[in-house]
Amino acid sequence: MEDKSFPDPAQLFVVPDHYIFRMLYSQGISLEQLGIGAASVEDPRRVWRIFAEHYYLFRGTPTRLWLDFAFHDLFGLDVRLTAKNADEYYDAIVEKLKGPEFRPRALYTRFRLEVLRRQIRPRFAFASCGHPRIGPQRTDHSNFSP
Repeated sequence: MEDKSFPDPAQLFVVPDHYIFRMLYSQGISLEQLGIGAASVEDPRRVWRIFAEHYYLFRGTPTRLWLDFAFHDLFGLDVRLTAKNADEYYDAIVEKLKGPEFRPRALYTRFRLEVLRRQIRPRFAFASCGHPRIGPQRTDHSNFSP
């Protein structure tokens, strides 16, 4: 089983999260601009900047609560994400993602997850969003289910 680091903030937060890319799409941002449906994201920093520029759209949503929690508690970012600080966020998150404590298995253990299920079609699964497929052989008794 591969347990590779997440490649970048865009492919961790934007590309695989249908709540995020659907909100942006509803405001006129094409899925192509967000790297959705592509084999790989050509310019993840540009995707991140688009997301940051429209972050205000998530105000008052459960998605925003989750994102604010993740940015603050997991990545130590205590200033709200904006277009002006998008690159600062991006760089800080990239640095954290390089550490072993941010690999998928470590996060799975850290959050004491027992089951991980997808609620979206397989074409938006881990592999299609730039993350390696989590294979069937496990030694940590985790439970991944489509």
